[in-house]
Amino acid sequence: MKKSNKYFRLGVILGMFLLVLAACSSDQSEPAEEPGESEESGGEVAFQEAIDTYQNSCISCHGTDLQGGAGPDLREVGANLSQDEIETVIRDGRGIMPGYASQFSQDQIVELAEWLASKN
Repeated sequence: MKKSNKYFRLGVILGMFLLVLAACSSDQSEPAEEPGESEESGGEVAFQEAIDTYQNSCISCHGTDLQGGAGPDLREVGANLSQDEIETVIRDGRGIMPGYASQFSQDQIVELAEWLASKN
């Protein structure tokens, strides 16, 4: 009986790992709505390039509205991390998040970090 329980737990852990891995794939179709679309701030237009970068590369783990999923909730990330700290996380990665220094230009990293830092 203990062997089957052990295999069951192993199967559940493996299944969860595969779900997280699948959720983080960068092959994402069009989102239902833009991040921040429900916000009443006109500042979203100024961050359009950052929003485009987010939609193309981050949405599969952090959600259509920054609400999180396989990755953490980013709706108030600016209250917890400075723009410089956010840039470092984007560039170098953190935890299970890979770094994007080789995929994003420095300008993209700065713009994305600036937009996320405004979320507080």
